[in-house]
Amino acid sequence: MAAFWRIVRKFAAKMLKQTYWMKNLFGALCLLMATVGVLSSCLNGNDNDVAAYEDTAITGITLGTLNRYTQTTSSKTGNDTVIKTTFTGSAYKMTIDQLGRTIYNQTELPMGTDLKHVVISSLLTKNGGVAFLKSLTSDTLSYISTTDSLDFSAPRTLRVYSSDGTAYRDYTVTLTASQTTGINFAWRKTLESDELKGWTDKHLVACLDTVLLVDRGTIITGSSIYDVKAMRVGVSGYMEFFYMGVDGKGSKVYYEGLDNDELWEKSHSTEDVPELATLIGATSHEIFALGTDGRLKVCTDGIGLNWRDEQLDSDASLLPTTELTMVNWPYAPADSMDYVLLAGQDQNNNNTVLWRKISRYHAPGSDTEGRWVYMPLDGGNRYPLPCQEGLSMAYYSGSVLAVGSLLSVRQSRDQGITWKKNGAYALPDGIEGTRVAMTTSANGELWLVTNAGQVWNGKLW
Repeated sequence: MAAFWRIVRKFAAKMLKQTYWMKNLFGALCLLMATVGVLSSCLNGNDNDVAAYEDTAITGITLGTLNRYTQTTSSKTGNDTVIKTTFTGSAYKMTIDQLGRTIYNQTELPMGTDLKHVVISSLLTKNGGVAFLKSLTSDTLSYISTTDSLDFSAPRTLRVYSSDGTAYRDYTVTLTASQTTGINFAWRKTLESDELKGWTDKHLVACLDTVLLVDRGTIITGSSIYDVKAMRVGVSGYMEFFYMGVDGKGSKVYYEGLDNDELWEKSHSTEDVPELATLIGATSHEIFALGTDGRLKVCTDGIGLNWRDEQLDSDASLLPTTELTMVNWPYAPADSMDYVLLAGQDQNNNNTVLWRKISRYHAPGSDTEGRWVYMPLDGGNRYPLPCQEGLSMAYYSGSVLAVGSLLSVRQSRDQGITWKKNGAYALPDGIEGTRVAMTTSANGELWLVTNAGQVWNGKLW
């Protein structure tokens, strides 16, 4: 409390020097001192100082329940009717760019979202910083409550003050809603190239606004890539990315970039890395691999040097061994969590095996970090994921889509338990090839690349 008392005394001394304000401030100061007394009581007599920090930042933001207004026209009377519905805003992940000090939603909110009445259900700050919202018409700041309805119809400024009040940081918050109905899904062919023909065992990886077709067992862990293309076809300007692969001697780390149309590559092997059979996938905080010992491995250093065995709720012999594919998405019920889904063929290549994990990033290395849960084949499940080669999964519009050598898209609305065909996501007419790789880009669109050299883009219109 000492730091807090110093701030209070400094404030009081400054105000009391201004005799004009003494009379008006007397009541306010009494209220302030009473508040401090209550805070002191809440500490149960603890005389330890409360640390005050000079630095802070916004580290997390989640939208609450949002309103949506849609219009329908009666086929009989021709009259228009406006229908109000609500949806869960936390399903739309907010991205925080600390360097550019901007905050925005990765995927567009549905058409008709009421941006004038937005509730922020949670706002996390570093070192106990306090966040305020700047007025649209002045420099006035107002405290943000998780129950307030806020106007985000235009970009707004969020200001977070450090706990000692000596510094602050401003962020520009922009919310965007789709200008289309988002009801009808459609594919369109965006590219056809000989450079993309003839592959048999590759998968798509999304990096910012780019998708890359890479060998299965290769993962992307970071990038500064621009333009949505595949295999660097038609890329203009500077491109740099970092990816990892595994060879017969262990893990190898690659750096590759394109600068002034000159391709450069560097690689190095690491002797301390355990023997890995193949890399599987990555979240924003973790890299996953299958070891030569049949164990599932995880790395949290971002560069593939330090690995440990993952916790499993069932025997490791039930893990998939071939045709491995992984997908993850933010776990809406809580912050700093991802839902990770792993699929592949069993040791006899007879069935598709699925495992899931809820990764908790707020407690790395602890018992609450999350363990992998086996999702056994249930004889009563009429809609299992069929066993097939080249299996690929993507998270799109609140569900998981999967496609492989059967060339039939399956959809799971229950996080990987049942898989049904949905005509809305059927592969487009005119698609060619016997292998399809699929992913979702950062802007929330589906992408397909076939081994006939076609690139298809799909989204809700």
